[in-house]
Amino acid sequence: MEPKKIANQNVQISSKVYEKVDTKTVIALFIGLLGFLMLLFIPDTTWSIRATLAITFLGLVLWIFELFSFGLTSLLILILYVLFQTVSIDEALSGFSTGATFLIVGGMMMAQGVHSTTIGQRVVYSMLKVTGNSPGALLFGIIMIPQILSLFIPATGVRTTLVLPVILALINILQLQDQVNYKKQMMLSVAYGGNISGIGFLPAAIGNVLVVEIVYIYTGTTISYFDWFLYTFPIWLLSIPVTWYVVYKAYPIQFTHLRDIRKELEIKIRELGKLGPKDKRCLVILLLTVLLWVSQGLHGLHPAIPALIAAVLMGIPGIGIARWDQLSKIDVNMLLLVGVTLSIGRILNDTGSIDYVTSILFSDVFLAFLQHPLLAVFTIVIIVQLFHLGVSNVGTAVITIVPVFMTVALQISADPIAFAVIAGITSVLGFILVVETIPNVLAHSTRLISQKDFYIPGIILTLLTTLIVVLVVMTWWQWMGLY
Repeated sequence: MEPKKIANQNVQISSKVYEKVDTKTVIALFIGLLGFLMLLFIPDTTWSIRATLAITFLGLVLWIFELFSFGLTSLLILILYVLFQTVSIDEALSGFSTGATFLIVGGMMMAQGVHSTTIGQRVVYSMLKVTGNSPGALLFGIIMIPQILSLFIPATGVRTTLVLPVILALINILQLQDQVNYKKQMMLSVAYGGNISGIGFLPAAIGNVLVVEIVYIYTGTTISYFDWFLYTFPIWLLSIPVTWYVVYKAYPIQFTHLRDIRKELEIKIRELGKLGPKDKRCLVILLLTVLLWVSQGLHGLHPAIPALIAAVLMGIPGIGIARWDQLSKIDVNMLLLVGVTLSIGRILNDTGSIDYVTSILFSDVFLAFLQHPLLAVFTIVIIVQLFHLGVSNVGTAVITIVPVFMTVALQISADPIAFAVIAGITSVLGFILVVETIPNVLAHSTRLISQKDFYIPGIILTLLTTLIVVLVVMTWWQWMGLY
C-alpha cells in the first residue's frame, strides 16, 4: 500500500462508520440499551442521576464499539441529555465553551499550517540523517522524531501521519523488504514513539487537554503549560530510552549495519531547497506560540489563545502561510467528541453522578488502602491500564476514569490534581492493543506488523512505564511538592 494512501486512509480514524449490521453491532446495541434501561430505573436516587448515568453508559458503549462515528455518537448523547431533561441546553453545550475545545481547534489548524510547509519533512530527514547506518540508532531516530514534532504539532495522530510515509519510503531506500523483524521494529518505533510523544507537553495529546479541563471543572485549579511539563517531563524523558530498548530487543535481527542513507537524505534535503519565506514565517509563528505557552505564568493566557493566535497568523493573507480554507479543514468528529466529553464531565459532577458511582464502587476498606501514597499510585496506574484495554479511545477513557479518581482523592483528603495527572498520563499510553491509540492503528495499517506482534513488547513496556510513573511520582513529585 502506498504511503500517501495509508496516511489519507487513517487520519480520520474517528470517522469510521459501520454500514452493515453484524453480530458485534447487535451485541453492542443490546448491552447499551439494556444498561440504559437498568440505570434509568435505579431505585432510591434522583432522576437527574439516573438519566445522566443511563445516557452516559449508552454513549460509552457506542464509543467503545465504534458503532457510529465519534461525532454522531457525541451529538446523540448531547440530544438525549436535553430530551430527558437531565440538564439545561446551556449545560449540555458547556463543553464547547471551554478553552480546551478551542485549544484543539487551534492545534488542528496549526497542524494544517505546518503541513503546508516543508518544516515537518526537514525535521524528519535531518533527524534520520544523523542516525548513521546503525539499526539501533535509526530506531532511536524514528522514536525521537515525534518527540521533536510534539513541540509544535499537537495530537499524536497528526505527528504519526506525518512520519509514517517517510519511514515507509525509507524501507525501500534501505532495501529492507526481506527484513521482517526489522520492519516490525520500525513500525513499533513509529507507534510507541508517537504514544510517548504525548506525555511531556500539554497540547501534545488530546488526553492532556481533557485532564486539565476536568481538573478545572472539579477544583477550579488551572494547570499551566509549564505546570504540566513540570509534572511529566521526567516520565517522558525516561520513557524514551526504555521504549527504544524494548523495541530494539523485541524482534532479533542478524545484521549490525545498514546501507548508508545519508547521501539519499542529503539529496532529499537539497530537493527541498533553502528555507523559503513561507517556511521562515511558519518557524516564527511556531516559536512565538511555544514562547507564549511556556510563559503562561507571566501573562495568564489560556493555552488556547496562543494556538488561536497562531492559526490566525497562519491564515492572514500576506503574512500567513496557507489559505484559510486549508487551515479550516479540521476533524469535526474529533471536535464534537472533545466538546461533548467535556460537557459530560461537567454534567457528571453537577448532577452528583460521580459521587454516586464512587460510593458504589469503592468501599471504605479500599479508600483506606488508597491513603497510602505508594499503593495509591500503583492502584491508579494499574486500573487505568486495564480500563484502557477495554475503552480504546483516549478521550473516552479520560472523561470516564479521571473524574472518578479525583472524587476518590477528595474523599480521602488526597491531592485530586495528582490523581488526575497520574490517570491522565496513563490513559495516553497504550502499548498492547492496536486499537488503544491512533499511532498504533496507523502503524498496524501498513500490514508490516500484526496485532500479535504488539503483545510481548507491549506488555513489557506497560510494566516498565508503570514503574517509571511510580518512581517519578514517589521521588520527583515529592521533591517538588507535587504529591
